[in-house]
Amino acid sequence: AYVNYTSIRLNAGYIRLELDKDLAFAEGIPDSTGRIHQFPLFQDDGQEFEARLMKYNFKTKKAYVENVVSTQNDLYLRGTRTKYIKGEENTDHPHDQILNEQAIFTTCDAVTPHFGIRSRKQKLMPDRLVVVGPSNVEVGGVPTPLWLPFGFFPLTKGKRAGIIFPRDWENSPRLGLGLRGVGYYFPISDYVD
Repeated sequence: AYVNYTSIRLNAGYIRLELDKDLAFAEGIPDSTGRIHQFPLFQDDGQEFEARLMKYNFKTKKAYVENVVSTQNDLYLRGTRTKYIKGEENTDHPHDQILNEQAIFTTCDAVTPHFGIRSRKQKLMPDRLVVVGPSNVEVGGVPTPLWLPFGFFPLTKGKRAGIIFPRDWENSPRLGLGLRGVGYYFPISDYVD
């Protein structure tokens, strides 16, 4: 099923509309083996995320989402419970906001991320900033002693100097657990890196 409404597009295996309350409920459907597929896919003004369950209010332009995966540039945000708030022009909140609970912020694109920063609460402002509350670094599903009281991660496009986050981790029987592709990037000019 799918719903197109102004700039919003919602695809899912099952969608229930309650027009008197301006609500849409979306979830996946089971196949012949009982596995759930055709999960809700939500798109709005360049924002796109997939979830297991979604409830969207057309009047307030807010969504409640469970088990969401959101992509910003090369970063993946996976949240257990998420609230999406559409930004409105000429107000105090002109930018979209995605508020995550029990979430992991990572560059790993695996279904179960190999590493990342896990926190109880995260706030994403698409193409602008990710703010995380108390969190710790997680590698291979195991929390490490590296703890952060809070964090601000800018999401900018174009060339910027900064830390290169690892894309993969490896486990060598001889050397142990390690990260690959960690570094610092410094652009000199448009033609030289």
